[in-house]
Amino acid sequence: MDHHRYLVDLERKGILFAAGPFVNEKGVRVGVGMLLIRARTTAEATRIAMREPYTRAGQRVMTVTPWQRNEGTLRLSLKLADGELRIDSRTYTITPKGR
Repeated sequence: MDHHRYLVDLERKGILFAAGPFVNEKGVRVGVGMLLIRARTTAEATRIAMREPYTRAGQRVMTVTPWQRNEGTLRLSLKLADGELRIDSRTYTITPKGR
Protein backbone atom coordinates (compact mmCIF):
# COMPACT_ATOMS: atom_id res chain seq x y z
CA MET A 1 0.00 0.00 0.00
CA ASP A 2 2.89 2.39 0.72
CA HIS A 3 4.14 1.93 -2.85
CA HIS A 4 0.72 2.73 -4.29
CA ARG A 5 0.22 5.76 -2.01
CA TYR A 6 3.66 7.08 -2.98
CA LEU A 7 2.92 6.82 -6.69
CA VAL A 8 -0.55 8.39 -6.34
CA ASP A 9 1.02 11.26 -4.38
CA LEU A 10 3.59 11.80 -7.16
CA GLU A 11 0.80 11.70 -9.75
CA ARG A 12 -1.29 14.27 -7.88
CA LYS A 13 1.74 16.57 -7.61
CA GLY A 14 2.27 16.33 -11.38
CA ILE A 15 5.60 14.51 -10.97
CA LEU A 16 4.60 11.03 -12.14
CA PHE A 17 3.80 10.79 -15.85
CA ALA A 18 3.14 7.04 -15.91
CA ALA A 19 3.90 3.84 -13.99
CA GLY A 20 3.23 0.14 -14.24
CA PRO A 21 4.62 -3.35 -14.65
CA PHE A 22 5.69 -4.90 -17.93
CA VAL A 23 3.22 -7.61 -18.97
CA ASN A 24 2.89 -9.95 -21.92
CA GLU A 25 -0.16 -10.23 -24.19
CA LYS A 26 -1.85 -12.50 -21.61
CA GLY A 27 -1.41 -9.93 -18.83
CA VAL A 28 1.31 -11.94 -17.06
CA ARG A 29 4.11 -9.86 -15.55
CA VAL A 30 7.39 -10.02 -17.41
CA GLY A 31 10.46 -8.70 -15.61
CA VAL A 32 10.05 -5.43 -13.78
CA GLY A 33 8.10 -2.25 -14.32
CA MET A 34 8.76 1.36 -15.19
CA LEU A 35 8.15 4.79 -13.70
CA LEU A 36 8.25 7.87 -15.90
CA ILE A 37 9.07 10.84 -13.67
CA ARG A 38 9.00 14.52 -14.59
CA ALA A 39 12.22 16.03 -13.23
CA ARG A 40 14.55 18.85 -14.21
CA THR A 41 17.72 16.83 -13.62
CA THR A 42 18.84 13.23 -13.32
CA ALA A 43 19.80 13.95 -9.70
CA GLU A 44 16.24 15.13 -8.93
CA ALA A 45 14.75 12.06 -10.64
CA THR A 46 17.12 9.82 -8.67
CA ARG A 47 16.06 11.38 -5.34
CA ILE A 48 12.39 10.84 -6.21
CA ALA A 49 12.96 7.27 -7.45
CA MET A 50 15.02 6.22 -4.42
CA ARG A 51 12.20 7.31 -2.07
CA GLU A 52 9.87 4.69 -3.62
CA PRO A 53 8.99 2.40 -0.67
CA TYR A 54 10.10 -0.94 -2.17
CA THR A 55 13.41 0.62 -3.23
CA ARG A 56 13.93 2.34 0.12
CA ALA A 57 13.31 -1.01 1.89
CA GLY A 58 15.88 -2.78 -0.32
CA GLN A 59 13.22 -4.96 -2.01
CA ARG A 60 13.78 -3.44 -5.44
CA VAL A 61 16.70 -2.03 -7.40
CA MET A 62 15.89 1.20 -9.17
CA THR A 63 17.81 2.23 -12.28
CA VAL A 64 17.41 5.84 -13.38
CA THR A 65 17.86 6.44 -17.09
CA PRO A 66 17.28 9.85 -18.68
CA TRP A 67 14.72 9.78 -21.52
CA GLN A 68 14.49 12.19 -24.41
CA ARG A 69 10.96 12.29 -25.76
CA ASN A 70 11.14 12.85 -29.53
CA GLU A 71 8.06 11.35 -31.11
CA GLY A 72 4.74 9.86 -30.12
CA THR A 73 1.02 10.46 -29.89
CA LEU A 74 -1.46 10.45 -27.05
CA ARG A 75 -5.13 10.41 -28.00
CA LEU A 76 -7.23 12.08 -25.32
CA SER A 77 -11.00 12.55 -25.44
CA LEU A 78 -13.06 14.08 -22.66
CA LYS A 79 -16.85 13.95 -22.96
CA LEU A 80 -18.18 15.90 -19.98
CA ALA A 81 -21.87 15.35 -20.77
CA ASP A 82 -21.30 11.59 -20.96
CA GLY A 83 -18.91 11.48 -18.01
CA GLU A 84 -16.31 9.73 -20.14
CA LEU A 85 -12.55 10.09 -20.38
CA ARG A 86 -10.79 8.14 -23.11
CA ILE A 87 -7.00 7.82 -23.28
CA ASP A 88 -5.85 5.92 -26.34
CA SER A 89 -7.93 2.70 -26.18
CA ARG A 90 -8.92 2.88 -22.48
CA THR A 91 -12.21 4.43 -21.35
CA TYR A 92 -12.89 5.71 -17.83
CA THR A 93 -16.13 6.89 -16.26
CA ILE A 94 -15.77 10.21 -14.51
CA THR A 95 -18.06 12.07 -12.15
CA PRO A 96 -17.74 15.50 -10.55
CA LYS A 97 -16.39 15.54 -6.98
CA GLY A 98 -19.12 15.46 -4.37
CA ARG A 99 -21.55 13.42 -6.44
